[in-house]
Amino acid sequence: MCIRDRSMPAFEAFREHGKGCVPWFLFDRGGDIGDVLAIAASERWKVTVRAMHNRRTQEAETYELLRTKLLRQSELGSYNLKIPAGPRRCGRVARMSVRACTVTLVIKHPWTGKKRNVTLQAVLTQETSPAPRGESGVDWLLLTTASVSTFGEARQVIDGYAHRWKIELFHNLWKSGRCHVEDSHLHTADRIQKWATLLASVAVRSLRLTQVARTEPETPADVELTRDEIDAILLLRKPTGYQMGDTPPIGLVVRWIAEYGGFTNKSKQTHPGKLVVARGLDLLGPAVGVVQALRNSQKKVPRARRGER
Repeated sequence: MCIRDRSMPAFEAFREHGKGCVPWFLFDRGGDIGDVLAIAASERWKVTVRAMHNRRTQEAETYELLRTKLLRQSELGSYNLKIPAGPRRCGRVARMSVRACTVTLVIKHPWTGKKRNVTLQAVLTQETSPAPRGESGVDWLLLTTASVSTFGEARQVIDGYAHRWKIELFHNLWKSGRCHVEDSHLHTADRIQKWATLLASVAVRSLRLTQVARTEPETPADVELTRDEIDAILLLRKPTGYQMGDTPPIGLVVRWIAEYGGFTNKSKQTHPGKLVVARGLDLLGPAVGVVQALRNSQKKVPRARRGER
């Protein structure tokens, strides 16, 4: 699909439903391609790309490497970044330094060798506090079409890119983790699009529940789950101190759903992942149907006539 094609579904959706909204495209290092940068700059789209190449920048009649130019800039500001622990990463609070400037990149066509200049904004955020032994400090070099003349604008670019990993999690659930959208046997484009859209909403909900349970665990569960879903998991799990009709916190309910989906880690320090939450929601479906049927049957029971027992 050509990036110049304005019939792309993203543009169609924004034209129809996103009036007043401006799409902001996020690319990982695989998006550091000359044509992508040049077209984004010429079309004035909002784009942020994680730089993979330390390209040359043109300064009058001289050249300077992109990273070298940024390191010469004065620091715009600094902030603290909480880094969670991972399989090969120590949890810590890193002190981050931010530098930014306008750059004119010299982009060489890979086949013809023809050079062209593309003007963009560049942001460099680096960990200045000592990283744990054996680990590299956080270091992001971002290219963007957005303004970065102030610290606040640069932080907006950085914070926006920090959410890019959620797109990867969504695609994992949508394509293979839960929904298997690519396994569809539908034959017409409109039916495939409708089915893919429905499955996309299913994937987003699984990811949303996983994230809210981690970031806002004390939020009441009925903010994200229906009454029938909460009662269904209470009926299945029979947790001490709760009964049907109660509203436990979302962190606890999502953990119960994940355990129903196969989550076995009993450590309170470990959060369930998106896949076990997704499996738990799938397995919870029949129980939700039973709760709904019981609730509907109770509503249909006729009241006893006066004098009858």
